[in-house]
Parts: sequence; C-alpha cells; structure tokens
Amino acid sequence: MVKIFLLQKERVTMTNKIQRGWRRNLSILCFLLCCFFITGCGGNDKASGGGSGPELTILSKLWSRPTEQIYIEKEILDPFAKKNNVRVKMDCNNDFNQNFRKIKIQKISNNLLIDVIISHTGDMSSWIEADDMECLDPLISKWKNRTIFEDFNKNSFKDGKAYFVPIAADVYLLMANKKALPYLPKGKKIDNLTWEDFAQWAVNIKKGTGFGRAVVTGVQDKNFIYQFGSCALSYGAGFPDINSKGAVEAWKIFEKMHDAFIPSVRNIDDCSLPMKRQEAWLTVMINARVSDVYTSNPTRYVVAPMPKGPKGRGMIAAANGVGILRGAKQQKLAQEFVEYITRPEILVKIAKGPGGFVPPMNEAISHLGGDAQDMVIRKAIKELEEDSVISGVPGGKYQSWGAVKEVFDNIFTEYVLKGKKITQEVLDKAAEKIKKLEK
Repeated sequence: MVKIFLLQKERVTMTNKIQRGWRRNLSILCFLLCCFFITGCGGNDKASGGGSGPELTILSKLWSRPTEQIYIEKEILDPFAKKNNVRVKMDCNNDFNQNFRKIKIQKISNNLLIDVIISHTGDMSSWIEADDMECLDPLISKWKNRTIFEDFNKNSFKDGKAYFVPIAADVYLLMANKKALPYLPKGKKIDNLTWEDFAQWAVNIKKGTGFGRAVVTGVQDKNFIYQFGSCALSYGAGFPDINSKGAVEAWKIFEKMHDAFIPSVRNIDDCSLPMKRQEAWLTVMINARVSDVYTSNPTRYVVAPMPKGPKGRGMIAAANGVGILRGAKQQKLAQEFVEYITRPEILVKIAKGPGGFVPPMNEAISHLGGDAQDMVIRKAIKELEEDSVISGVPGGKYQSWGAVKEVFDNIFTEYVLKGKKITQEVLDKAAEKIKKLEK
C-alpha cells in the first residue's frame, strides 16, 4: 500500500510540475509575443518609395482612416521617398497609450525602431516630459517664411525650446443638414446663433419631426469634452472646467437638449458618419470632419460659425505636430523629413487630402484655392480672427487625459441623456475626480 501511495504521489508531483512548466512557458510566450508586436516586428512592412537607401519609420496618431493613410502615402510620403532614394514606413494608431508603451518597450529593449513621432496637441507634453523628443531649434533656425499660428503652437514647446512643429490643425464649426433649416428659431440666422438658439433649434427639430437629430460623440474618450468645452468657454468657463459658473450654464444647454439627440448617440464616436447618413441633421465638430461631410454633397449641407455666449464664440483649437524621437537611428533623414513635411505647400496638401484640416502656417494660406474644401478651411481660419474664445488642450497637466474625458462623458450619458437633474453636488464631485488626475 505504501509503495502504491508513493507512486501515486510521484505521478501527482510530476503532473503538477508539468502544469507549472506549461503555465510558465505560456507566460513567457505571451510576453515575447507582446514585445514582438509592440516593438514593431510582425506589423505591416509596407513602405513608401522602395529606394535602396535607409528606411524612415513614422509613428502617427493622425490619419486613422485607411483612406487618409492611402492619400498620405501616395501624395506626401512617396514623393519624399523617391526623391531621396529611401523608404518611408508609417504606423498609424490613434491610441496614445499604446504608442507610448511601444516606445517605452523599444527603449528598454535597446531596439528603437521609430524615428519620427506625429502627436496630437494633448499628448505632446507627455512625450516631451518623458525626454523622448529631440529639440528642433537648430533645425527650425535654418527655415525662412514659416510662421505657425500661435493658437496651435502652445503645446509644442518646453522651457522655450521647440520639440514639435504643428502640421495639421482643427477648430470647431457648426454644421447642419438643410432639412433642419425650417426649424430654426424664429428670426434667427445660422451665422449668428447663441447656444440657447442652438439648443432650441435641436428641440424644434425633435418636436417637428418626432425624432432627435442633434449629435455629439457619446462613446467614451472621444470628443464630447471638446464639444461641451466650446460651449462652456462661451459662458466664461476655463477648460476643462466642469463645475464653475460658466460650466454650469453650459450643462443647462445640454440638459435642454436631452431628448433631442439621435437615438444612437451613445454609440457615436465620429459625428461625420451620422451626418453623412442624414441620420443626424445638426452638430458641432472639428473642421476636418465638417469638410469631409460638406464635400461629399455641398448642396445638402450648410456650414456656420460656432454658437456664441456672453463671452464670445468658444472653441477648442488643437493640432497634430511632427517631432524626432531622441536616439532615432535615422536622425539626419528624420531632420530632412521634418523640413519637407512643414513646407507651406505640403501643409496644404496634408490639410486637403484627409478632409480639410487647417494648415497651421500663415504662409500656407496663399496656396489655398476656391473649391468646397478650401471654403471650409477658410471659414475655420476666420474663426480664429473674430470674437472667439479659444483654448488649447492641456492634456500634459494630467496623468491621463482620457480619464479626464471620461468624467465628462459619464455626466453626459448618466445625467443628460437620462434627463436627470445635474446638481452642483454632482459637478463638484466630478471636479474632485479631475483634480485627483492632475500631475
């Protein structure tokens, strides 16, 4: 009996060892696969140009749509690659946290595969503070006639040194389907609406058609914070205020519209799509998406300035900028690429191809023409010159800008859409959450 027991015990012990071994090996395999994909191996190896020279690799949060990537590769990257007899590879991912982890792992593994970073305004501070970016002052000092609009250049610097150069910018505009025009508040003109007028317009459409036709982004961590923030700025709030006097007035605007949004608003991460489908008739969104919708059928839509409040027309101005990763293998080629992509005529190509961004350089404006895209771009630029109250994106002040955005998203979905009263106590608690996210 003792012998049988010992044999059984040995079998159990051996089985446990085998299971532990498999679990350990599986964990190692998962880790290696994670590193494999995060460091860039196994990804899309397609590169522009096909030259015999070195390969420049770009990590970009901009141009998330496949159609945008195809345009940029053909019109921007290919000409640079062919002229310099090099290859240019672009990895597009609009998830900042994934991009940041990718670079961190590449640095730890001493296998830096990225040369150029294209970052959104809200993320630039994180890249700079991590000491990931090269100072561009020596390069910029050689340029002439390249004047960046100040509203788009605020997050590109630290301690007076430039680490990014804006290449594609956006502001917010009002857009409506012409089917919505009969429901405009009596005596009001679309080019001179207040936020109260905008809310009443949305309510009128709901009453007149039986369906909510206004749209904002209802998906977490998207653009609602900017749509709300533009309204709050119009009432004297700062950005991202959530419980100040001006912010409270802005919440009242959205409360009034609580049942005037399209039924699927919770699932919307891009307002241009329901606007194109004509599911939505009324929105405020970035000019690039406005241009995308407008140029799809200019006879169907109208574009107008943002609604205004007692303090003016509030709007969030943001940009995407190009920078060089510290320690990049292709430093010289990266410098040549940054010089190339910031030329005024190239900025206009970048602006127009993917929809209708604002080329954030004064000298680029003379390269605009007179087509539908140019009309939207010029209207967006005009917004910067009038009675606008403009804020940038202070993402660098917070541990996670996405977490800040979700605080606003939650009030929209849990209170506005449900028709629940937003009390000062609710907003004060939300403000405490945001305060805790500060660095």
